[in-house]
Amino acid sequence: MASTAPDIILEMSNITKEFSGVKALSNVRLEVRKNEIHAICGENGAGKSTLMNILSGVYPHGEYTGDILYNGHVCTFKSVKDSEAAGIAIIHQELALSPYLSIAENIFIGNEQKAQTPAPKRKTMSAVRCMSDGVNAPCWKSRCERLFDSNIKPAPAGMENAN
Repeated sequence: MASTAPDIILEMSNITKEFSGVKALSNVRLEVRKNEIHAICGENGAGKSTLMNILSGVYPHGEYTGDILYNGHVCTFKSVKDSEAAGIAIIHQELALSPYLSIAENIFIGNEQKAQTPAPKRKTMSAVRCMSDGVNAPCWKSRCERLFDSNIKPAPAGMENAN
């Protein structure tokens, strides 16, 4: 499998996944080019999570058929750790975000930088800004950057020490 366009950074082709003989995905193809943002949409049971779980190594290579090419390299992820080491991480839909954290802090819940210095916060903010680099949506970028740099909102009265 080889990408035909040099700007394709991710190509999933002929992805098929079955659960107990029932096809959840059948010959799915996804291409992502540099500076693109994609939304995977569909009804419940359409296979959105299954496709992303394949990409992120939740379903290891061999539990599905098809090919994944990332930055020109064939990927045969055996685990989430493998996909993350390659630079692929999935931010799952989360309905219980914290209104007291910034967008960046909500995105990185569970993957926070551990050191007790300002440098990890800057690194996290830089990583989130990189997600928007090259996107032709200056209005969106400026709104997000203002939110990234905003301080944590104060807790409502009486909730300061709530756990």
